[in-house]
Amino acid sequence: DHIGGGFHRYSTDSRWFAPHFEKMLYDNALLLNALCDAWLLTKDEEFRSCADETHAFLNREMKHVSGGYFSALDADTEGKEGRFYVWSRDDVGIALSEFPEEDTKRFCDTYNLDETGNWEGSNIFHLAPPSETEFPVKKEDIEQFSRMRKVLLKKRDERTRPGLDDKIITSWNAMLLKSLCRMSRAFGSTKLHENALELAGFLHDSMQTDDGRLMRIFKDGAVTQPGFLDDIALLAEAFTHVFEINGEAKWLNRSHELCVELTHSFYDSDNHGFFYSSTEHERLLGRNRDIFDNAVPAGNSAAVSALWRCGLLTGNADFMKIAREATEKLISTASKHASSFGYALDHACRMFYHEQEIVISGPEPESFLSLYRADQDFTRFVIPSDNAASIPYPPFRDKKPVGGKTACYICSGFTCQKPLTDPDKVPGKK
Repeated sequence: DHIGGGFHRYSTDSRWFAPHFEKMLYDNALLLNALCDAWLLTKDEEFRSCADETHAFLNREMKHVSGGYFSALDADTEGKEGRFYVWSRDDVGIALSEFPEEDTKRFCDTYNLDETGNWEGSNIFHLAPPSETEFPVKKEDIEQFSRMRKVLLKKRDERTRPGLDDKIITSWNAMLLKSLCRMSRAFGSTKLHENALELAGFLHDSMQTDDGRLMRIFKDGAVTQPGFLDDIALLAEAFTHVFEINGEAKWLNRSHELCVELTHSFYDSDNHGFFYSSTEHERLLGRNRDIFDNAVPAGNSAAVSALWRCGLLTGNADFMKIAREATEKLISTASKHASSFGYALDHACRMFYHEQEIVISGPEPESFLSLYRADQDFTRFVIPSDNAASIPYPPFRDKKPVGGKTACYICSGFTCQKPLTDPDKVPGKK
């Protein structure tokens, strides 16, 4: 959505031209993670700009006042698909009347807007790159076009809005939480960091019953439906990412609690996999197991990622053993049908190629954290803490500041080298 940011659900044609205009939280959450990776690998600012605009859209149009995020925006407005999003060229010209006429013409041409419409008599804003390496908006136009798009967004907001699915779903919000954590670290954004902690707080405090049972749905101030495998697993995984950005033990504690639930109530030890429903759910004729990653990650894939990450960070060998066995059970099939196991294979790469953990302990973690902020090693853990030795798990034992100075511990399997207090001495990070 070139005017409002964020992504529609899917393309209705092979050219990626006309979308099905529905906007789903899970699509945007997963795309934020992909955009973050793309920026880390290329440092192409177009990826970061797209991520920022998608994040802004979510906060503007899909965020609950309590900090969670709604599920979806409908495709239809007043019974017509896409009405909220499409324009006539005349309407664009009127809305942009404050800008020079030649700029408006160039803007319309760049976004492929026709006098008669490019889709069912109206126009979809659409960029068609002239080549795989050249972006269609010229550098000299970026700032002006940005101003013009903001004017159109303000005008568009006067229209009747699409319907809102105002359920807040734990698993979908957990995917967004993971993405916000990774973006806040990569981009060095205080706003993203605060946003991640706000969402984490909502999921921690509002998505469970008084006895600590995680629920799936929040709507109208109440939680309903006990959490399924994907809810438990994706939130357990996301809380390890929250722990990575601020080093507070409460997030690792809750992740550990959820992982215990995964192993006790969902794990099928005979087949090294996970049931979608727990032993506490209503009894059915059979308990389903879903191993395929589709529009959202399979609960099985999320569970092994959560158990491995939490196991490594807490020193829980049982979690790591289950994660490895479940991954090895899938790997032969997944390698032959990779498009059906995207999340599982992503986890497998991070697990099998993992080499290093960085623990930064002391009052000025940023002096070392900045060295790893735009890290292209996606398997590395980087944990900042005012005093990591206070984190109540074996991997952090004795990892305290040195002589009152912030110390950086470079570890493999949490077996660590001598701590460094000078950022200039960190190998390969000058």
